[in-house]
Amino acid sequence: MQALFDGTPVSIVAEADGAMRVDVPMVHAFDEKSAAPRPPLRAVMDKVATTMGRQSSSKVHIATPGPTARSAAMRSYLATRGVIALRVVVAPPPSGESVTLRVVPGPTAIERLDDRALPPPTGAFPASRAASRATP
Repeated sequence: MQALFDGTPVSIVAEADGAMRVDVPMVHAFDEKSAAPRPPLRAVMDKVATTMGRQSSSKVHIATPGPTARSAAMRSYLATRGVIALRVVVAPPPSGESVTLRVVPGPTAIERLDDRALPPPTGAFPASRAASRATP
């Protein structure tokens, strides 16, 4: 999944237990006083939902700074993408300024799933991609 978000501010880390942690900076996740996820966060959640769809026993732990309505909105959005609510765990808010989605695998580590067949998110981080190309 890391390759899908190259050139964006999204951080993806494979953890020792086989989980995948995805961090999205708040500036790309929510508007200041809104609970509705912004397009970049929705693009990330779309890919997480696709990954989870290929591994029926995985769960996602979501954590976001700010109002609890944001976690509820993320859970609702994932449900529209086919993720059963029981597979979404609301975790305590993170200490940093990022939204965290931690996908916990079932029997197969997520890093072993073949994400190369997934199309990259288009237009989700246009300013970031343009800035990364302009930097020498």
